[in-house]
Amino acid sequence: MSTQQLTLQIDKLIRVVGRIVADREAMLPLGTISKPFSRGLPACKNPQSFEARDGQSISSVGSSPITSWAWGIGMAKAIGLRVYLLSIAERGNPKLSVPFDSPRLTSFFPTFLSDFVDQNVEANNIDEAERTWFFERSKNSKELDIFGQISYGTFGFESKLKNNKSKVIKYERQINDVEEIPLYFQFWSPGGKSMSFAVFQSFQGKSCIQLVIDKLKIEFENIHPELIIKIRKLVPSDLAGGIYNSSPVKSLRLIKKNASTDIADLHLGRAAPETVDIELTLKAHRSQSIGKFGAVARSLRSDGVIVYNGMEFSEAVAMVRFGGKLRPVGMFGSHTNAGVIDISDSVIFEGGHPTPESVRKEAKLLLADFYAVIAGR
Repeated sequence: MSTQQLTLQIDKLIRVVGRIVADREAMLPLGTISKPFSRGLPACKNPQSFEARDGQSISSVGSSPITSWAWGIGMAKAIGLRVYLLSIAERGNPKLSVPFDSPRLTSFFPTFLSDFVDQNVEANNIDEAERTWFFERSKNSKELDIFGQISYGTFGFESKLKNNKSKVIKYERQINDVEEIPLYFQFWSPGGKSMSFAVFQSFQGKSCIQLVIDKLKIEFENIHPELIIKIRKLVPSDLAGGIYNSSPVKSLRLIKKNASTDIADLHLGRAAPETVDIELTLKAHRSQSIGKFGAVARSLRSDGVIVYNGMEFSEAVAMVRFGGKLRPVGMFGSHTNAGVIDISDSVIFEGGHPTPESVRKEAKLLLADFYAVIAGR
């Protein structure tokens, strides 16, 4: 393939990701991760390839100067789950828990959650954010296990919708038209326990979690002014003494968003776009691991920044086994990404979206493990 053809192919990419893959000989000890890297990774033995938007290879680099970098993009239909722990506490003294069946509550807390869902089946319009959302509860829901989908909508701008193949305009979207996507949700309350779990799905990074949580807190605290709902995002490394802390990390991705194009220009010449995301991936060989999840997480957080050849990385994603499968989990980085559990490879897609049944299956596996850790079983 000529340089001109390669450039045309690369121009079709949505974004560019730089990735270094380390094989067994290139693995760094855990102690190196917790400090700025003082030595570079050896080049990978096998030549890398350019990856097109649909995941197919564009061209082998072969004798190209690129030896340890591959430029491509991530999965287009990224499906993530975030899990939260809900409990009730005294206002002004959050360490003092209140039982779900306390007479101080107007109703059993799971009943409150059920009523909250039923009272928000009509669209909530947040005009300043140009967003809408409402619940579509599954008919199979029960008071202790409420689930279904949230219809999350955006509006406020005009656009043209075209058929991607024919390029024919099918519809001209107006400023008040709402584009809605379905997102799985679940409120699960283990019997006999004063705790509930909330599960929220994201689609390509899109989520209305904060909008839902904000309204949940407001409605509860309006009728219980002396109490608060404690809502804690569950991240495997946050569960002190939990089974995840000792789980081996099979791979670790260090991520730098919106990096300078200097590195991309070095390898791709003028083919690189104005901004790039760069990923450094450390992979353990076969039965080996990088380290224990808890130890890796603590080392990353204690330093705050990871440096490789003078480059700082702000996020980390680890591949660990829980919920019965190897899963990528946001370990370190922005508050929106930490703790996100990627289930993209485990769900069934219909019409470009995951089926509710396949998402629920993964959510139940994750909840079982989280509950086992928290309940001390």
